[in-house]
Amino acid sequence: MLTTRQPRTLRDRLQLAAFAMVVLVISIAAALHLGGPETSPFAHLFGDDLVPSYMAGTFVREGRTELLTDYPAAERFQSQLRVQAGLEQHGRTGPWLNPPFYAAMFVPLSALPYRAALWTWFAANLLILSAAIVLLYRMLPADKRRPRDGAIIAALVVVSMPALQAMACQQNTFLSLLILCSAITLARSDRAFAAGAVGALLLFKPQLAVIVCGALVCTLGRRAIAGMIVTSAVLLAATLAFMPGAIGDYLHKLPGLLPYLRTDRPYPWERQTTFLGFWRLLITGRTGGPNPAIVTVLWMIGAVVVAAMLVGPLCKAFTLSVFTTKAQRARSVTKRTSSRSRDSLLAATIAASPLLMPYYMDYDLLLLTVPAVLLAAERMQAGRQPGDRWLIAGWAAVYAWMYFNAAVADATGVSVIVLLMSARFFGSLRNLGAGPWFARSPNDHGQASTLAHATQSTDAPTPHRRCSFLGRATMLSLAAASIAIPMAVAAGVLDRAKPLTFGHDLLPTYVAGRLVVEGRAGAMYDAEVIRATARPIIDQQNLTNEVSQSLWINPPGFAAVFAPLALMPYRAALLVWIGLNAALATAALGIILRWIPDRRPALLLGIAAITSCPFLLAVEHQQNTFISLAILTAALVAWRRGYVLIAGMLIGLLSLKPQLAITVGIALWMLEGRRALAGMLLTSLALLAAGELLSPGLTWQFLTQVPQQAGLLQLHPGYNWGRQMTPTAALRALLGVESRVAVVVGHVVSVAIVLLVGWAAWRVRCHTAGSSNAVAPSANRQRVIALAFTAMPLCAPYFMDYDLLLMVIPVALLSGLGWTRSIVGPGVVLWLILYLNVDLVAATHINAAVLCLLILFALQWRGLLRSKPAERLLSGSAGGGLYFGGTTTA
Repeated sequence: MLTTRQPRTLRDRLQLAAFAMVVLVISIAAALHLGGPETSPFAHLFGDDLVPSYMAGTFVREGRTELLTDYPAAERFQSQLRVQAGLEQHGRTGPWLNPPFYAAMFVPLSALPYRAALWTWFAANLLILSAAIVLLYRMLPADKRRPRDGAIIAALVVVSMPALQAMACQQNTFLSLLILCSAITLARSDRAFAAGAVGALLLFKPQLAVIVCGALVCTLGRRAIAGMIVTSAVLLAATLAFMPGAIGDYLHKLPGLLPYLRTDRPYPWERQTTFLGFWRLLITGRTGGPNPAIVTVLWMIGAVVVAAMLVGPLCKAFTLSVFTTKAQRARSVTKRTSSRSRDSLLAATIAASPLLMPYYMDYDLLLLTVPAVLLAAERMQAGRQPGDRWLIAGWAAVYAWMYFNAAVADATGVSVIVLLMSARFFGSLRNLGAGPWFARSPNDHGQASTLAHATQSTDAPTPHRRCSFLGRATMLSLAAASIAIPMAVAAGVLDRAKPLTFGHDLLPTYVAGRLVVEGRAGAMYDAEVIRATARPIIDQQNLTNEVSQSLWINPPGFAAVFAPLALMPYRAALLVWIGLNAALATAALGIILRWIPDRRPALLLGIAAITSCPFLLAVEHQQNTFISLAILTAALVAWRRGYVLIAGMLIGLLSLKPQLAITVGIALWMLEGRRALAGMLLTSLALLAAGELLSPGLTWQFLTQVPQQAGLLQLHPGYNWGRQMTPTAALRALLGVESRVAVVVGHVVSVAIVLLVGWAAWRVRCHTAGSSNAVAPSANRQRVIALAFTAMPLCAPYFMDYDLLLMVIPVALLSGLGWTRSIVGPGVVLWLILYLNVDLVAATHINAAVLCLLILFALQWRGLLRSKPAERLLSGSAGGGLYFGGTTTA
């Protein structure tokens, strides 16, 4: 009787593959060893990468922590150690590149002879790897896994090329794998604080910690942040207590060691699995020297594209985990779907980490076992899905090619592993579409994102809509523009042969950061020192700035935030700044437009925002307007979710530009009371303390010298009053720059508007406290906040036209409430006038933009007065419905 042979399952195939790989690796190693000392992999003592760690432990044990990042001291120590321990004399020196606290781990080993320490570390690595494999096995679903699954994982991990490289070099990759597995296991058990605390231990390899901790924060929320803060604080305190001065030496000397390794001598770029390594090897080979501009540009483009694919899911996951309550999450997300979505996001983020980093060695690719096991667990739980064959083939190709990549890349100059990882990453992005964090929210009132298929089976595949030809053409055009425009901008910015004609407003930030880096923060408001520091930068970088444009007029605490930019050449810093501004603008506008339920008005507002004169001016000058927009957007998101303290803390960050925080801060305080005020005070005092830590007395200098400098600047005959959007500026342009009447009347108008905003907010709060209607107070509160935004330029002593981009926020708020009909006309007029306002003021001395702002404020105030509850609300009584353009809701 004939029987039909059953097809092999994937588990059977993996078992055969694991067995075959073990036999193959053992056979090759045995054959090479039998070939003689020249080919034997065991001819020389292994564990060369333990030498720097042994050296660091010795320095810490002997109290010589200042030598940790001293390259000449490392060269002397390692040369003597190789002679004493009988190691191979290859002439290379491995400097200590990890944070100082990690060196304390090797103090016990350094007390042993080197060979004994090596075998101890080898045994510890075996135990660590075994524990990591156990955790990997336990990530599989308990009701689906089999004992042989653990054997498959162990075999494939142990004989993988990264594991063999890490074992041969005795790298700390196994420790990284154990920490990562522990953090993911805790995260999947909903122990967010413990997951964050364990994940922060990866700080001994910062390039790994950045991505992993970011993913944990976005998926787990505040408790994970608290755990990371606790671990970081403990490590920092221990380092400061037991290794004083080591952190400062590490931060100052490490930037000098990296060029020595990569620039001053040939570097094995074929071992780097990053976009930077790929392009550097392809264009320049292994030769030394700094990175060509084209290499830097191509690396940044690749990293930005990968990051852009993850920003949306990560932001939505962060919103769901931070700005929603447990009850809201329970209504919108089932536990099973939530865990699967979290696994998909964690797997995608960890798998993308080599593509995002500037430094990622091939042996650290062992960490890719974590996303591979997470995806396997998801497939075991969800069943077979369309496209699984390609997903498995992609992972198999990455696994197999790691054995050959270094040799092939060295011979051909092409690191194929980077291409395979990129293809695998983009191919796995479809997994991110199945979870609640990645579906568009159907509402606009700040509710949590909900599942598009919440009423359906969570395991049912989601049907995909076919994109029309016009849609595909639009997407391809946008993709081409997103690549071509950054390349053109980067080429123009990095070419010092051409004068730099835009981005002038970054120079004050860069100069202030340079003073902080050089330890001269106390001279931040000294005009002569600023000019003396800015002049060489302008000349060397071929800028078209004037020295007078380099004065720093922001609070001192923020200069330290921008100090990292000052560590780069000015043009490279400008390129990074452009990328940061683009990311912040995209994220902020994307969130703001989601407040509008109808897509067509949202699209129109988005187009109007990016084509407005303030947006174009902010891009041209590279002002910090986009930072202000992002901070205010985040504050409103927190406020609309009910997190008043967080909203207040974010508003406090606007002390970067205090003129922006006046009306919004007062309105939030009057609406929400002590919690909002406490949040604003908390952040403001922290920034004040940061400024005083830089140099005592800086805050007093800011309060006394900056107004004088701004006043002298405005008295200049060529000052452009058409760029100022305040009543005082409009009156000074009309009546004369030195008119006392203009100043007094302008200040009176500003104070009156502040009082009107505060009074309206206070009365709305009183109405809310005595009303049982949950809809009207919410709508009126949003209208008051919109009123505060419109009043923002009218109450400030100094407000430039590019900051009017913030007006997109009140327009979106009012559109979400269906209350924009009366302000559309003046808004369109203001949008048009801003293109002509400078010339109009020069010709007529009339600032029409300020008049439009006053009209918009008056219309919003009148609308608030005429609403049905407001007639009693602002007269002291409560109750009633809410008026929306002819319709009353009770």
